[in-house]
Amino acid sequence: HRRLVYAKGATLVIHWLSLLPLAIVRALGQLVAKRPGAVGSEFRAALGVAFGASHVGVARRQFKRTRALSWSSLAPLRLPGRDVRERRAQAREELAGTQSRVVERESRVGFIGGGGLWVLAVAVILGLSAYGALLDNVAVTGSGLLPLKLQPAELWQNVGYGWRNIGLGVLGAADPFAYVLAVLGSITFWAPSFSIVLVYVLALPIAALGAWFCARRITRRRWLPAIAALLWMLAPPLLGSLATGHLGAILAHLLLPWLFLCALNAARSWAAGAGAALLFAVVSASAPSLVPALLLAWIAWMIARPKSLHRLIGIPIPAAALFAPLVFQQLARGNVVGLLADPGVPAGGGSLSSWHLALATPMNGLDGWQHVFDSVSLGGVTAPLLVAVLLAPLGVLALLALFVPGSRRAIPAMLVALLGYVTAVAAVHIAVAQVGSVAVPVWSGAALSLFWLGLVGASMVALDALGVLAPPFAILASLAVGALAVPLLSVAYLGILLVHSSDDRLLPAYVTVEAAAHPRVGTLVVTPHSSDGITVAIQRGRGTTLDDQSTLDSTKTTLDARDTQVAKLAGNLASRSGYNASKDLSQLGVNFVLLTAPNGDDAVHERISQALDSNELLVPVGKTESGQLWRTAATGDKAAAHPGNTDTPLGLGILIGQGVIFGATLLLGIPTARRRRRQRTGDPLAEPATTFDEDDDV
Repeated sequence: HRRLVYAKGATLVIHWLSLLPLAIVRALGQLVAKRPGAVGSEFRAALGVAFGASHVGVARRQFKRTRALSWSSLAPLRLPGRDVRERRAQAREELAGTQSRVVERESRVGFIGGGGLWVLAVAVILGLSAYGALLDNVAVTGSGLLPLKLQPAELWQNVGYGWRNIGLGVLGAADPFAYVLAVLGSITFWAPSFSIVLVYVLALPIAALGAWFCARRITRRRWLPAIAALLWMLAPPLLGSLATGHLGAILAHLLLPWLFLCALNAARSWAAGAGAALLFAVVSASAPSLVPALLLAWIAWMIARPKSLHRLIGIPIPAAALFAPLVFQQLARGNVVGLLADPGVPAGGGSLSSWHLALATPMNGLDGWQHVFDSVSLGGVTAPLLVAVLLAPLGVLALLALFVPGSRRAIPAMLVALLGYVTAVAAVHIAVAQVGSVAVPVWSGAALSLFWLGLVGASMVALDALGVLAPPFAILASLAVGALAVPLLSVAYLGILLVHSSDDRLLPAYVTVEAAAHPRVGTLVVTPHSSDGITVAIQRGRGTTLDDQSTLDSTKTTLDARDTQVAKLAGNLASRSGYNASKDLSQLGVNFVLLTAPNGDDAVHERISQALDSNELLVPVGKTESGQLWRTAATGDKAAAHPGNTDTPLGLGILIGQGVIFGATLLLGIPTARRRRRQRTGDPLAEPATTFDEDDDV
């Protein structure tokens, strides 16, 4: 208002046009300065003056009538800029001094002095020995894993709302996990698929780092964070997810400690709250089955910290922005439970009982011990009994935490463990994805990671209170969990690792070369089963990549007309019949037929191979690493192009909305305050941690 009133006639329009842009800049500044409550006021002020300021004209006329002196005559009265900066610096120091008096006294365990560096070194060695062989190539394939697109730009084209290039294609919302894959692939931009290789090799060190910093927040003993890091990086849920190729569960396990650490600090810090919001979004996108449990934990934390409600209430907003398009589409399809489906390639872990899940193992085989005992002709109850015995020290410590001094701090950890276990039991009973005729239950590994996090947190509370008895208990629990992890750390040598290194080629080289000239070339992939059945899928271009996967496709409950057409075509091609498939091949844009290598009954594979050889519409290309390949009479692109994520107003609007929310969260998460000096009195390492104690909101 003042600028418009004081402006000269020639600059009035410029000042008016600058109101909204300046409001945007000032709003961004308010986010960086950790004053999000002032963002709305900036826009209200700008819009109010720009479009509701009829009094500006009156003020300008009055100012012109009463003005007696020029601005230059007031210059000597203005405070010099040097003095202004000095006064602001003094105000900041006074505010920091006021805050330091109300901040709780605490001490920080050093990363090197607290054993963090040694645990990290052990994690690096174990990671290289277990998964270092994957560095031989640029991608990891098998079970739930596939290569990514060749260029980061292609990964970002699969986010938001647009055409999902899987099977016959799906027009709809992308899984939120597509953003995670796009970020991962952009890190190793020269070879996006190599980012997944790095996740495998660095999974144990990253897990150790997260657990160490999180444990340092809830304990004061110098060596306990190192124990927590060791227990977390050797967790059966993490090692089981690595062995079976569940990338989403792996990432959720790695980020859960950081999420809880930021959530704990969010009660006092806007930056930590923004960090918690971003991590909440990534964990939810990686493991949607964790969303109900995380929301319950968030609600409980807000109830426990009512004075920090303004900082905590926004934590789920970025995740909600990611899931909103998918939620609306699944609701329209009447498939709400489909929102819990694991992103990526559907890959189940088998049918697991409640007692099996209580042993914190998400896969059949009891963390590989069943395979070990079967190989030496020992079975029965031997493997379950051994696993239970090895887990007993950690379980005893977690339960003991409820009865030691300071047990009030163990209650939140045990509630988190309970949430994780209940989620895991529910997950194995929810089958929303399909692989052929087999229903695939939700992977329980992510929920068991939450269960394990609660157990480790409660154990830290117990060890914190046991005094001289703590070291023996800690060593016993660490050795037991280390022994439990031996088979899963040796899966590559035991032959039970379901993933392997590969190049980034998904289909035979002949098809890949053709796809370079004709990106929409189609390949009908036929996979025979020992039950005399087949699974069929149509892949476009160089093949369906991991970022092409969509839960909208994997959770379909009915077959449409085109799905029925594909099934009819494949069934007739795989058997000797008089059916003329030329029309279907042309309509579906099928240029190649690939019969995958036999994996079971060779007789079924041989019958299908003979039927395809005898079909006059198919020209044999030969055997490849992926299987036998035939070419159809059709050539070139037969499938129409479809809109991308920026080609429709809806897709563009979704991207802009999600970009604004995440951009604002990132700005709010940038740390700007100086590190505050902590006061120390006496021996701080002898004092109990005060993570869950009431605090002053500063």
